[in-house]
Amino acid sequence: MIHIDGVEYLKSDNDHVRSSVIDYLENWNITVSTSGTTGKPKTFKHDSKLMHKIAEYNAEAFGLSSNSTMMALYNPRGIGFSSMSLYPCAVANCDVFIETTVSDYPNRIREINPTHSLMLPNVWKTWHRHKAWKSLDLSGVQQLQVGSDVTPNGMMEDLRSKGAQQVNTAYGSTEVPPLIMSTEQQDIYHFNDINPMIDYKNINHEDGSIEFACKYKDQDEWWNSGDLIEYNSKGEFFFAGRQHNVFKMENCGDRVYPEQIEKVAIENGASLALCRKVSKQCVVYFTGDMNIKNFIKDHVCGYEVVPKKVDSIAIDDNLRKVKRNQIIAT
Repeated sequence: MIHIDGVEYLKSDNDHVRSSVIDYLENWNITVSTSGTTGKPKTFKHDSKLMHKIAEYNAEAFGLSSNSTMMALYNPRGIGFSSMSLYPCAVANCDVFIETTVSDYPNRIREINPTHSLMLPNVWKTWHRHKAWKSLDLSGVQQLQVGSDVTPNGMMEDLRSKGAQQVNTAYGSTEVPPLIMSTEQQDIYHFNDINPMIDYKNINHEDGSIEFACKYKDQDEWWNSGDLIEYNSKGEFFFAGRQHNVFKMENCGDRVYPEQIEKVAIENGASLALCRKVSKQCVVYFTGDMNIKNFIKDHVCGYEVVPKKVDSIAIDDNLRKVKRNQIIAT
């Protein structure tokens, strides 16, 4: 059974979401758009044959059965809603609870008591310091997938401490629907973690950076992700940042990955963070009560980062990602 905000979907008065769910189920040839958080949104089409294969793989990877209950946020543009929740649940013939808002998220988890769930990092950032979240029991959750953005330090540990039996970070895209890969480590992957239906390669750029590229074996065109990877001594890799977000500091020549600086800001108490180059300075705008002294201590690099507190930072309504091209009022 499919529910929208706790109501059977065919009886839901949310006309937009109800009609979207019906369309998804009747026609697995889907058209989706990128989030537009880093530029103008782009539209992509995926045929039903590919979506069925992805749904079958994800249902098995998630361990879904007819007794499972999935909780997921509705995203009218994002591919994850269909490829990671609605379609795998249709394959497994299990219940899926579609939530259209995060305004009462902890209580909705308590009411639904899901066996499986998808969680966005900014949802956790919004709630994890609230009293309602601290007493949350996730012991009924067999698997929880975190994705769509960089995983904040402490998020996976927090979810596990509340009883979630398996917590993974997932990687995917609008162009190559998830799961491309999934791991129980925080944003650190091994090539064994990659979906066997995926072909992948590295693109070596002149500046020394390495870009990840992939496609499903059924797809004709490679997707150059724009995501830069770095390797550790174990041969594992992690995503350092987006290629078009990276900038260099003239005073030292260091390459700056804004997402990594934002991650440190969140770790030190910021609610939201946005790092960018302003004139010749590396600036991180933040909301909330960040411990600036600890932030500066934790940021060990050859360049200075200037923290600036602001009243608000806009996020995308669908994937809850920070809008990178926004104008910041200071």
